[in-house]
Amino acid sequence: PIGYGAWRERHSVRASTLLRAPENAAAEQLALVPINMATAYLMLHAYDTVSAGDWVLQNAANSNVGHYFEIFAKRAGINVINVVRRSALIDTLKNQGRSHVLVDSDSLAGDVAAITSDPPKIALDAIGGPATTRLGACVAMHGLVLSYGFLSKQPHALAYPDLVFRNVRLRGVLTNYAMERLDADGLARMRSEMDAVMNSGQLSAEIAGIYTFSEAAEALRHAAKTGADRHGKVILKPD
Repeated sequence: PIGYGAWRERHSVRASTLLRAPENAAAEQLALVPINMATAYLMLHAYDTVSAGDWVLQNAANSNVGHYFEIFAKRAGINVINVVRRSALIDTLKNQGRSHVLVDSDSLAGDVAAITSDPPKIALDAIGGPATTRLGACVAMHGLVLSYGFLSKQPHALAYPDLVFRNVRLRGVLTNYAMERLDADGLARMRSEMDAVMNSGQLSAEIAGIYTFSEAAEALRHAAKTGADRHGKVILKPD
């Protein structure tokens, strides 16, 4: 099911809330679909209207959410500018087919403007702190910054001129609340799009480690690490 249900060995849900999983997909990849893939879809389709030809921006673009956001944006004909924190990741993402990849820095707004004269309508923020502020300077007038992560462990904030004079908005994202923004038709389209991606062979989220329930303490220690100490997601599975 999409949404809560973690830390349970058994969970009763309505069949209508489930997604049909491809038989040949790895269980570890499918485990990330209800959170990472759903979050990516919702940030593109449950908030401001973004249409084919528009531009969007995301930091932590090498993340699993970033991977799926790029896929959904391409399916909708939307242009994505990807931002990473390390220059070593540029070639990695370009080899995956990402057209525009930038390194986050104080010159980010100028770097984005050099790619397109049409400022991004929305920006996705997984980091917080100064990274949020830089995204706010990049988006269009009345643009929206959607914060769904806290990698820097610093507060999310916009610069005063962007917040007041350009009416840039900052909003937090939680999958369950975002789903409430979709009507029945919107939820049906979401399930259809996610089903198409699952069946396209594009489930390639990076897995940092797989642990059994009896190894939960070790798994949590691994999950608490960041950066070079943990590449990808940590998965728990039954013993």
